Amino acid sequence: TPATTVLATGNWWGNAAGPMDATGNPAGLGDTVSTGVAYSSWLTEIPLIDPSIKVAGNPAFTDQQTVTLELYCRNAAEYRVVEGSNFTGVLFQPMAATIPFSLSAGDGSKQISVQYRASTGNVITTTLPQSIVYDTQGPTLAITNPAEGSYITNAITVSATASDTAGVARVEFYVDDQLAATDTSAPYSYYWNAPGVPDGNHSIKAVATDTVGHTRTETRNIIVAQATPPPPDTS
Repeated sequence: TPATTVLATGNWWGNAAGPMDATGNPAGLGDTVSTGVAYSSWLTEIPLIDPSIKVAGNPAFTDQQTVTLELYCRNAAEYRVVEGSNFTGVLFQPMAATIPFSLSAGDGSKQISVQYRASTGNVITTTLPQSIVYDTQGPTLAITNPAEGSYITNAITVSATASDTAGVARVEFYVDDQLAATDTSAPYSYYWNAPGVPDGNHSIKAVATDTVGHTRTETRNIIVAQATPPPPDTS
């Protein structure tokens, strides 16, 4: 018998009936306990340890509908996974370290939840630390200045709006298919020195790229007319 009582309350002893102690717990079927151990309030279910779920590679965005999930719970016997939080009708499967999982159709933020179940039937639920964004489309993009067919006589600010489910990485501006500027934050714009190009027909193009790598392009055809037009022919 130890001089000081060993405190071991609130533990799992291998059986819901508690530790095996002929004197203090004659009905106990779990691990044998020594004299001098305080084991009251023992757990009646196996505690599930270190439950986690993550997408392989930890991407914040994906354009693939099927992703690989990495599952971990040190002593779980089974798992089941859903998008969202409703597990109704979803069967438990034998524990696995990695599984393929298909995201629901439609771009947007997807949260994935997992339940782990112990051999005693108790369950613990956990979710992705951060939802994953499913993005299959390019950004929305619009050149807001200049308008199609505009006559440009002076320097102007070329501007565009862009948005995307996964976020816009950059907007590139081209003049006559030559890269003129790159803007990585809204509002997306470029100060164009129109007098630096010859009079005549020109094109302004904007290319928006999202964080997944998808692109969207929009073009405006404009006319640079800096020189004073000749007087009308009256002869």
